[in-house]
Amino acid sequence: MADRGLHGLDPTRLVAAGPPPISMREGAVAMGALVEALPDTEAVICASDLSAIGALTECRRHRIEGPDHIAIGGFGDYEIVSVCVPGLTTLNPFAGRIGAETSALILALRDGERAAPARIVIDPVPILRGSSR
Repeated sequence: MADRGLHGLDPTRLVAAGPPPISMREGAVAMGALVEALPDTEAVICASDLSAIGALTECRRHRIEGPDHIAIGGFGDYEIVSVCVPGLTTLNPFAGRIGAETSALILALRDGERAAPARIVIDPVPILRGSSR
């Protein structure tokens, strides 16, 4: 039986863009390689909003209009994704809240105020915009 990868997706559809952090340029290069090798692609999820902006820009260079042809999503909810055209769908991981919770935990542990919790959960929120509608 063939390996279907994560969530049943074909692992050959993963396009590596290079070592992190992935830039807009690397996102554009990866998207160019993807549309050439796998023109039937319907959706792309990028590791960051910056790489997703690069992917979105590369689609425009190829005259691929999203989201009718390829839906694109990023990660991070950077300010630029709400003003680019089309607006980029993203996942808001609440980076500020993660930082605040982490620093409060470190200070509390340092001061002996409490034991480390088994885990802290901060649920990310998807923000749907024009790149995937």
